[in-house]
Amino acid sequence: MVVYFCASPLFLPKWDVPYGLGACAYMRRILENQVNSIIDLIIETKKQDNDPEESIKELISIKEGKVLDNKLKLAYKFVPQSIIVKGHNPLKLMYELLSDGVHGKSEDECTQTAFQLLSIFEYVIVELKRQQENKERFIKSIRSISN
Repeated sequence: MVVYFCASPLFLPKWDVPYGLGACAYMRRILENQVNSIIDLIIETKKQDNDPEESIKELISIKEGKVLDNKLKLAYKFVPQSIIVKGHNPLKLMYELLSDGVHGKSEDECTQTAFQLLSIFEYVIVELKRQQENKERFIKSIRSISN
């Protein structure tokens, strides 16, 4: 069973003061721990959409990797069009924010980066899960009609 991280205020420290570099490190750790869950959701979406088996196998291979940056860099190419907003691929944005790193950034910039990562992360998880559940409900209703 996959456990999805919920980034609600109940699970986060109070972020009304700058945590800077620590905030970025915290978000990076969350992403490291949850990137496989995101890839699993993408795989399930691809399966529901009857995407070619080759792309699913490639995603499974990406999931088996060890480096977060590499996983995001490779996985963003497989993100369903349905979660790309105005040309912005959320996994690509995560990758870019992490690749940009925190070197030479101020405390405020690091905190802002952490908030951006959190926002993108929440969007990806919530949206992929919502779409998956809607498709499952629809398939179930179609099956009941055809029986």
